[in-house]
Amino acid sequence: MTTPEGKVKDYVKRQLKARDAYYVMVVPSGYGSVVGVPDFIACVPVKITEEMVGKTIGVFAGVETKAPGKITHTTPNQKKHLHNISQASGMAVVVDDPEKSKAFLDLLAKGETPYYVP
Repeated sequence: MTTPEGKVKDYVKRQLKARDAYYVMVVPSGYGSVVGVPDFIACVPVKITEEMVGKTIGVFAGVETKAPGKITHTTPNQKKHLHNISQASGMAVVVDDPEKSKAFLDLLAKGETPYYVP
């Protein structure tokens, strides 16, 4: 049986795959793992507009997933990593609703790098 957060993760995976993104899911394993790293680390291809030469680039993305209604339950370490990703011009978001993940990835496809950490 899938947990509520698992359903959000499954949806995020489908959204990333649909955009031909490279991604990994971080699995905390104890030794050597970094506390607070987002659930998904991704490089999402973004088509640059004509005025930006027409090339496709990848944008680094960190997506932290939460069970519905638990969006404010990010740890200080998670917030720190998401902030650092945003400071480096990547997308850094927390989602607890599949549609929010789609909306943020849609913004990314338009060249915006959303930052949303409640």
